[in-house]
Amino acid sequence: MQRVFVEREWIDGDRILLPERERHYLAGVLRLRAGDSFQAILDGEAEMNAVLEQASPRCVARIVGREKVTEERGPSITLLQAVLKAPRMSWLVQKATELGVSLLVGVVTERTVPRRGGAQERASRWRTIAREAAEQCGATRLPRVEGALPYRQALAGCEGQDLRLLLWEGKAPHLRDALARASNVERVCLAVGPEGGFTTGEVEAARAAGFIPVSLGSRILRSETAAIAALAILRFALGGDE
Repeated sequence: MQRVFVEREWIDGDRILLPERERHYLAGVLRLRAGDSFQAILDGEAEMNAVLEQASPRCVARIVGREKVTEERGPSITLLQAVLKAPRMSWLVQKATELGVSLLVGVVTERTVPRRGGAQERASRWRTIAREAAEQCGATRLPRVEGALPYRQALAGCEGQDLRLLLWEGKAPHLRDALARASNVERVCLAVGPEGGFTTGEVEAARAAGFIPVSLGSRILRSETAAIAALAILRFALGGDE
């Protein structure tokens, strides 16, 4: 069954009044017609079976069933990702959403290549990508997406997390060893650098903020590859959805 996230303000009794973006997705992209069913997801709260009653000019659906969303297993993961070139960053946002990140923050580091367009515009695009990925992968919660924040501000935002890790291509313990020593981890923050890696000063700033530099081994991976590999390892080692 096709799925779409909805907002609370769209719901009126047992009816959902869907705005143009969702109307286009359901009727234009998926080609649903009156009488067709789909799932409407209220972020983190409920999964609702709905029947499309009207697709044009207004898009109206009727709720025919509702189940409370169950708590997801595993830790809450924050990803601090140095902003990459648009295609790579879009791919990373999509895959990080599929792997269940709770918060994704685009970060501006010393070696981040300047990008065209404002930070708010980019963050809005990333949120759209994350929303679409969540709808397609069966998620019941949308990740928060922010950016692009200065590096040290992003580090400070992870204060209080149970485990703070910084992927580094320098000499550092392997990620698996750091995870083997971790216990009772409910919130973890992972920082991943740009194409050129973190500077020595940025690594030291991370250490001062409570981050542990870790490695994925001897191979030098692209930033987006390293991020997704580390997220998959975190989900496996610390527990995730079953």
